[in-house]
Parts: sequence; structure tokens; C-alpha cells
Amino acid sequence: LQFSTTHGYQIMPELYVGVGVATQFYSGMFGSRPNRNATFDFGTVTPFVDVRYDICQGRISPYLEGRVGYRCVDLYVEGDVDNDVDFDKLYAVPMFGVRFGHFNVAVSYEWITMGGNMRYQYGNNVFYMTKRFSAIGFHAGFDFGARKKQ
Repeated sequence: LQFSTTHGYQIMPELYVGVGVATQFYSGMFGSRPNRNATFDFGTVTPFVDVRYDICQGRISPYLEGRVGYRCVDLYVEGDVDNDVDFDKLYAVPMFGVRFGHFNVAVSYEWITMGGNMRYQYGNNVFYMTKRFSAIGFHAGFDFGARKKQ
């Protein structure tokens, strides 16, 4: 789950550049056996730069968007794993979407690597892990600013 806001300027009819901040919340599980899984919840705060290119001009227009940022705040890690967990700090998310006037929908791809002392204990056994996962995102948004006239 992610909430984000971007503020910028439509520098040409087809090119938007802005900066924003995103707050992400993740929930996951380690392990492959039903009774030996460890669950965790965590969140991050990420400032980013946003660039969007509208492919066509019109009321309905497809667009390409890219966000690049740095995960600077880890909000929390809760669950069965130790709290000394580190994440890849790079935030790079390519998107493809369609704008319908001021409303837009998009699909994105994001990858995250977690590492550090991700440890959980089952009986006398202690497990250490690194977790890599990807996420396909579905975005819905609304532009509050006016678009340039065609």
C-alpha cells in the first residue's frame, strides 16, 4: 500500500517534472513451511523526482512516467523478525498509464531487497535471511492543476 503526492510543473504540453514524497507500507512472510514462517510489517518514507511524458495530446492520453528517489526513513519493523533490518535505499519505479482529463490510472513495477539481521527463531533453530521481492502496482490519481491548452 502506498500513498504519494507529487508537485511540479507541466513545462511543455507533453512533459511534466515534479518532486514528491511517498509513504509505503509492506507486509510479508519468510519461510516455506506452514509452521515455520515469520511474518513482518514495515513502512518507509521516500522523497522522489517524478518525470511524466504524455505520448498523445488529447482528452484521453497514454503516458510514461518514472520516479527515482531515496528511501530515507524506515518507519517500523514488527513481527517475528529482529528489528535490525535494512532495505535497498534506491527507489526506482517505471510506470505506464492513461490520463482521462484530470483522472489517471497506471501500472508500475518495483523491486525491493531486504537484508541485515533478519532473524527469527523456531524452537532451538535460528534462521537468518535476505528477502528480495517485486511488486506490480496499480495506481489511480487525480491532477488538481490545470493542463496546458492544446
